[in-house]
Amino acid sequence: MPRTVMDAMAAAADITDRGFTFVDGSAGEHWMSFQELARAARRRAGTLRALGLVPGDRIALIITEQRSFVVTFLAALAAQLVPVPVYPPSSLAKVDSWRQATEGIVRTARPAALVTTDEVSPLLWSVASRADTKIITLRQLDSHPGAESTAAGSDPDPDDVAFLQFTSGSTMAPRGVMVSHRNLVENCTRINDDLLSADITGVSWLPLYHDMGLIGMVLAPLLALRPIFFLDTLAFLKRPALWFDLIHRHRASATFAPHFAYPLAVRRISAAAVAGWDLSCLRLVGCGAEPIDARTLRTFAGHFAAAGLRPEALCPSYGLAEATLISTYTPVGEHWRSQIVDADRLQRHGEAAPPTPGGKTLEIVGCGTVVKGHSLRIIDPSGRALPERRVGEIELRGPSITGGYFADPAATARTFSDGAVRTGDLGYVADGHLFVTGRQRDLVIVHGRNYAAQTIEWALDGLSLVRAGHAVAFAYPDNEGVEQIAVVCESATRDVADVQHAVAARISEELGLAVGQVLVVRPGTLPKTSSGKVQRAKTRALFLDGTLGHIAQGKGAARRSRPLLIARLRWQAVLGSVRYRLETARRTRRQRATGEPR
Repeated sequence: MPRTVMDAMAAAADITDRGFTFVDGSAGEHWMSFQELARAARRRAGTLRALGLVPGDRIALIITEQRSFVVTFLAALAAQLVPVPVYPPSSLAKVDSWRQATEGIVRTARPAALVTTDEVSPLLWSVASRADTKIITLRQLDSHPGAESTAAGSDPDPDDVAFLQFTSGSTMAPRGVMVSHRNLVENCTRINDDLLSADITGVSWLPLYHDMGLIGMVLAPLLALRPIFFLDTLAFLKRPALWFDLIHRHRASATFAPHFAYPLAVRRISAAAVAGWDLSCLRLVGCGAEPIDARTLRTFAGHFAAAGLRPEALCPSYGLAEATLISTYTPVGEHWRSQIVDADRLQRHGEAAPPTPGGKTLEIVGCGTVVKGHSLRIIDPSGRALPERRVGEIELRGPSITGGYFADPAATARTFSDGAVRTGDLGYVADGHLFVTGRQRDLVIVHGRNYAAQTIEWALDGLSLVRAGHAVAFAYPDNEGVEQIAVVCESATRDVADVQHAVAARISEELGLAVGQVLVVRPGTLPKTSSGKVQRAKTRALFLDGTLGHIAQGKGAARRSRPLLIARLRWQAVLGSVRYRLETARRTRRQRATGEPR
């Protein structure tokens, strides 16, 4: 087993018959053998060092194109820098919120440089000037005269930080998880030994600035020298059929995706398209990143059955950045399991008890067994272990547990202790399998009963007036201080009253719950994380201060036209450029005067 990813890159240097293939939106494919990939990473590592970056420096990677991201990330590791993946802007309409989030990450990580593209760099000038850091574009890396040099230096210690993985920010501000080389190798080894068989070919459209895409589909296959096809993320979102077309054409046996991708594929891919594929080659279809709905798995399996997809290929799993990536998984080839439990006992007493005749029920999906060499406990608020079928916080322990949050000792102390992490997720164990019920911060507590926000939101699946996957449920106090349920949902219709009535009726019918308020907002309004998860805490805050209400009623500022938006962004870029150039000149004068490295 290699000690670091660099050891794996050294082993890859002689492999010419396997590698990574990068596919763009027009289905153009660029294959790089592992030998080519290792050489490209070494050349870029030399360039980064030639530009004045030194071992231990952190560099933020804000790169859209997957091949460039992979090469630059590996180059940073080879140069003994600490890469910090940051998600690029997804659209002009949300560039302000993206820049605000990026500025928060940069303020925490304090990178020595921001590595990005020519197109994105103007949006970062103000961020760079405030952080007193420099911008390096990919064009500079490609054209720098030091590009043919190689980085030199001693190998890093396995316990050194390899990179910072910022959390998605679905329940709180993103935090930089310190992933060590040892954490990486351990978790990648578990993925390779337990999930990715020796003859595997994988397909991924996952964004590489998140752990599922980066660790699960880049670093783990690199350590095992297994071929992967990378589809551009935006191309997948525009045309989900490209995902399965790649699997069909290249006879891929493994793929991973978060929960939201499965209903999206069912909605956007016709039965006629499915009938034209052969997906019998798939042995592993991983599903994770958020609580999993059993109906989603069944609907997906049924929709793609005509293409030969086997239900036992579906692999619900559980993991988090604080544990590097994967923590539990359903064994490959074993049909995923679920449990029907008594809803009242679960919500009032936290017991996963068998249903009673005539009573309401909930179905909870099992996320498999804990990975080898690790342990799992369900604990109460005081940290005491709970027995089987009792709901509590999930605690994990083992060599994949990371060292905590960068520059945040208080949060580290609250979350990590003696090699264990308190995940903030709720669940129970039955027959050795983990069943995840939700997140502590997302609990909706009404009349002494605990409801997972996802349970309320899932009740709206199939409601035509509401955009699928675009509803948020939470509790709020009414004028008398009594907790009520609010639902904020996106809809394209102007008949707000019809949507409100349909939402309230569906939740009452499915769960027996009365909804205090239903707020209907425009498509694209709900705040989301970089990985597409709804931000419930932020939505609730906007709801309470009236911002979302103003948007829903059309009383706020009118939506900016695209020309005005582009003009505003250009003006911001000009101001940012001036500020950045002034700060760069000031920094250069200081470096010359003090003899600091440039």
